Amino acid sequence: MSRFSMGVYLESAIWRCLFYIAYPLRKHFSLRIQAFLERPLRPASLDALATQRVGYKSCVLFYCSSAGEYEQALPVLHRLPPSVFGVVIFFSVSGTRYLQNRRDTTPHLLAPPLDAISVWVPIFEALRPSYTVIVRHELWPGFLYVANQYGRTVLINASLSEAVRRSFWHKRWKQALLQQLNLIYTVDDTEKTHFRHTLGLPEAKISSLIGDTKFDRVFQRAQATDATELENLHTRYIPPHRLTCIVGSAWEADVDVAMESQSQLIRRKGPSACYLVVVLHEPTEEKLSWVETRAQEKGLRAVRYSSLEAPAEDSEILLVDQMGILAELYQIGDCALVGGAFHHQVHNVLEPGCRGLAVAFGPRYENSHEACKLVRVGLATVCHTHVDLIRWLQNPDSLQQKGKDTRTFLQLQQGTAEKIAKEIMAQI
Repeated sequence: MSRFSMGVYLESAIWRCLFYIAYPLRKHFSLRIQAFLERPLRPASLDALATQRVGYKSCVLFYCSSAGEYEQALPVLHRLPPSVFGVVIFFSVSGTRYLQNRRDTTPHLLAPPLDAISVWVPIFEALRPSYTVIVRHELWPGFLYVANQYGRTVLINASLSEAVRRSFWHKRWKQALLQQLNLIYTVDDTEKTHFRHTLGLPEAKISSLIGDTKFDRVFQRAQATDATELENLHTRYIPPHRLTCIVGSAWEADVDVAMESQSQLIRRKGPSACYLVVVLHEPTEEKLSWVETRAQEKGLRAVRYSSLEAPAEDSEILLVDQMGILAELYQIGDCALVGGAFHHQVHNVLEPGCRGLAVAFGPRYENSHEACKLVRVGLATVCHTHVDLIRWLQNPDSLQQKGKDTRTFLQLQQGTAEKIAKEIMAQI
């Protein structure tokens, strides 16, 4: 028995002990931990999925943390032929809720609360996958051990966090887990080098195919948007002849910088200089009210999205109080300030970029490979203060050209999902 196998059996035993100690005490933990501990060891949907599985030639299993990783799995999943049964395992319950909210019928189940061999075996036995695809994260010893008994196991959209690079023990743990994979698909050449040299993985473990399926998915979604619907959105909500900046996934710090820039631009050039569409990361009533108060303090008027039937000509800010429409709103803007990077870390820069918007964000952007790449090639602007943002917003013609160039650059990053799907089908 290998050292890893021995470790997995030991880990399974430890998990079981901890689980049976914690379960009776679950009422003393947070509601989130309670819900996790109360998950069934055998997923409720497993029997129905096993029945479905009978009608297919083979099965490919996708392991996703949550909704974001699921979106990255979809371009590969959609390219599998009808004879293949694609099933998604979510670690987080937010992934299953995401599917329910979208009325998405993709076969899925929620991961059990134990990473134990005896818990995973019945799941794999019911689904009999010949191929397992882990999306970006979720490397669990028990899961990997069982997956390897049934077929090939690969990691897609792989990258290394700073924590792994800096910590010796974290690095060693990651090495042991990654050694269990048949193949690793990294997001770019830099990450490929990190996996090869920082972690010392053999070259045979790392695919020569590099790229991120996130690009495929983001363009897929953009192309699915109805043009008439977009025109209706624009004429209904945006006053004419205004430079429109979408402040997406915004936190308070992002909003402060955006409104300070806007108020100064309007004082210098008039109302047409800038119109803000503010989409908060967490649009609670408390935070929506905060934006309205803050706007008033700066001499600006904010109107709520839900209250409008026609553009409010006397407003400077459209405050979006509805979730799930940011992607569509990006398509009616002229440029985008992507939120998070004045607060903690930048959010999704691909959504506006693939829709042809010039993109800017604050200084905390290094968590995002896509943001770093756009900065590196001169297509994204990093704003440290409102002065930088004013400078960026003052030239609409430059913004329009930068948006076109950004879209063209991102289009060239597509194609990874098609290649991965072909490799999967060649091996099952």
